[in-house]
Amino acid sequence: MPTGAGVGRVGVSALLGIAQETTLGTFVTATTYLPFVSESLNYTREKILVDELTGTRNSQRQFQGVAKVEGSVELYFNPQSDFCVFLLKHAMGGTVASTTTPTTTSTGRIHTLNEGDMDNNDSSVSASDTPSLSLWVRRGQTNTGAWGFFGCRVNQLTLSGEIGQPVKMTAEIVGISASLTSYAPPSVGFPSNTPVIFNGVSIREAGTIGSAPSATADIFQSFEFTINNNLQSDDSSYALGTHTMMTLPPARRDVTLKLSQRFDTQTAWQKFVDNTVSAIDILLDTPNTMTADAGATTYSARVRLQTCVWESAQPNVGDPGIITHEINAKAYQADTSTNYAVQMVVTNITNGY
Repeated sequence: MPTGAGVGRVGVSALLGIAQETTLGTFVTATTYLPFVSESLNYTREKILVDELTGTRNSQRQFQGVAKVEGSVELYFNPQSDFCVFLLKHAMGGTVASTTTPTTTSTGRIHTLNEGDMDNNDSSVSASDTPSLSLWVRRGQTNTGAWGFFGCRVNQLTLSGEIGQPVKMTAEIVGISASLTSYAPPSVGFPSNTPVIFNGVSIREAGTIGSAPSATADIFQSFEFTINNNLQSDDSSYALGTHTMMTLPPARRDVTLKLSQRFDTQTAWQKFVDNTVSAIDILLDTPNTMTADAGATTYSARVRLQTCVWESAQPNVGDPGIITHEINAKAYQADTSTNYAVQMVVTNITNGY
């Protein structure tokens, strides 16, 4: 049969799985799966025509250049899902501390995800660092010819929410390599609960991060939180003798928050002008309680921005309707080593990460 003459594979049968790697670039079969919105993971290998004079206008020789994985995965954020927490952990790059909630005998867990360098990120339930991720993608209704991407790190992670929609997570990935795999997953299970919906989002601001969770929630119409790790994947990450990257280090971390709000006062503008420093707590809550011994504790996540400075917040008028303005903030680490720009806290029933 000629290529392309078959029925064709369909996206409704696609699956996406993930696993943590204990060695950068060593593929691990997927340990957890999650429904997803889209993926654009691609393995590239540069094809180079030799630029030399041969007595003809045509190039006559070629070779293969460096290999790389790039792309993104987009899904709805669900704190019950280990898939989502793996992406959060690897975007943060640091250690994970897990404690029980609300009692020491409860199966509920609070996981604190810290900033780090992506290489040293062991958890309180494991002594092993997990410097990278493996992603498995079945594109269509058969496992034959599925793709395995390995040595993957989260270059940029975005959480965003708007009225009438679930909260969306987008992870931009850079990886070392990929190959076809015939791996057939066992029975694939998905989280039983719905993801975080727009009415589960609350955003609070205060002078300190300790007081932010109990502050009065501000009113917004949308938010977009982003961590950019600025992974270094240029020629310096490669070496002579191999097509693939030898290392994939993160550079400076950029943490930003974009908020959309009805314009009613000049408060945001004044904070921008006065160079006001704030702490921001973003709660992403679900109505879903955990197991009985966890009481009324719900599956949830928090984004904690300890020190933020406000950027320009000016409304513009373009129609007769409600005037809105976009408020932007940048998070940074204050001068002491115990401070941070961003910390994440996830509450679910997984023992640890």
